[in-house]
Amino acid sequence: MPYTGDEVFWSGAMKRPPVGSQKPEYFAVEEPGKRTNQKVVNIVVDRLELAASGDMALEFSHSTLDCDGAGNTADHTKMTSPN
Repeated sequence: MPYTGDEVFWSGAMKRPPVGSQKPEYFAVEEPGKRTNQKVVNIVVDRLELAASGDMALEFSHSTLDCDGAGNTADHTKMTSPN
Protein backbone atom coordinates (compact mmCIF):
# COMPACT_ATOMS: atom_id res chain seq x y z
CA MET A 1 0.00 0.00 0.00
CA PRO A 2 1.52 3.39 -0.93
CA TYR A 3 2.18 6.08 1.66
CA THR A 4 -0.04 9.15 1.74
CA GLY A 5 1.10 12.77 1.35
CA ASP A 6 0.02 13.55 4.91
CA GLU A 7 1.95 10.72 6.59
CA VAL A 8 3.17 11.58 10.12
CA PHE A 9 6.25 9.92 11.63
CA TRP A 10 7.92 10.76 14.92
CA SER A 11 10.80 9.50 17.02
CA GLY A 12 12.43 10.90 20.15
CA ALA A 13 15.38 12.07 18.04
CA MET A 14 13.17 14.66 16.32
CA LYS A 15 12.22 18.07 17.68
CA ARG A 16 8.73 17.74 16.17
CA PRO A 17 6.96 15.24 13.90
CA PRO A 18 7.33 15.96 10.17
CA VAL A 19 4.19 15.75 8.04
CA GLY A 20 4.30 14.43 4.47
CA SER A 21 7.51 15.41 2.70
CA GLN A 22 8.71 17.86 5.40
CA LYS A 23 12.33 17.28 6.35
CA PRO A 24 12.61 16.34 10.04
CA GLU A 25 14.59 18.55 12.39
CA TYR A 26 16.75 16.45 14.73
CA PHE A 27 18.32 17.23 18.07
CA ALA A 28 22.04 17.66 17.27
CA VAL A 29 23.28 14.62 19.20
CA GLU A 30 20.61 12.34 17.75
CA GLU A 31 21.03 13.04 14.04
CA PRO A 32 20.73 9.61 12.35
CA GLY A 33 23.24 10.44 9.60
CA LYS A 34 26.00 10.65 12.22
CA ARG A 35 25.37 7.17 13.62
CA THR A 36 27.44 4.22 12.44
CA ASN A 37 26.78 0.49 12.45
CA GLN A 38 23.01 1.13 12.57
CA LYS A 39 20.54 -1.77 12.36
CA VAL A 40 16.84 -2.10 13.08
CA VAL A 41 16.93 -5.41 14.90
CA ASN A 42 13.29 -6.21 15.39
CA ILE A 43 9.99 -4.69 14.24
CA VAL A 44 6.84 -6.00 15.90
CA VAL A 45 3.44 -4.95 14.57
CA ASP A 46 1.15 -4.59 17.58
CA ARG A 47 -1.98 -3.58 15.72
CA LEU A 48 -3.04 -2.86 12.15
CA GLU A 49 -6.25 -0.90 11.57
CA LEU A 50 -7.79 -0.82 8.11
CA ALA A 51 -10.26 1.83 6.99
CA ALA A 52 -13.70 0.50 6.06
CA SER A 53 -13.08 1.65 2.48
CA GLY A 54 -9.87 -0.42 2.35
CA ASP A 55 -7.77 2.47 1.01
CA MET A 56 -5.92 3.37 4.21
CA ALA A 57 -4.22 1.55 7.06
CA LEU A 58 -2.64 2.60 10.36
CA GLU A 59 0.23 0.51 11.70
CA PHE A 60 1.05 0.57 15.40
CA SER A 61 4.41 -1.07 16.04
CA HIS A 62 7.54 -1.05 18.14
CA SER A 63 11.14 -1.84 17.25
CA THR A 64 14.70 -2.09 18.50
CA LEU A 65 17.45 0.06 16.99
CA ASP A 66 21.06 -0.99 17.49
CA CYS A 67 23.80 1.54 16.62
CA ASP A 68 27.08 3.19 17.53
CA GLY A 69 27.14 6.83 18.61
CA ALA A 70 28.02 9.69 16.29
CA GLY A 71 31.54 8.82 15.17
CA ASN A 72 32.27 6.79 18.31
CA THR A 73 32.11 3.00 18.02
CA ALA A 74 32.78 2.64 21.76
CA ASP A 75 29.45 4.37 22.42
CA HIS A 76 27.18 1.45 21.39
CA THR A 77 23.45 1.90 22.06
CA LYS A 78 20.40 -0.32 21.85
CA MET A 79 17.09 1.54 21.91
CA THR A 80 13.71 -0.16 22.14
CA SER A 81 10.63 1.89 21.35
CA PRO A 82 7.80 1.61 23.86
CA ASN A 83 4.77 -0.46 22.97
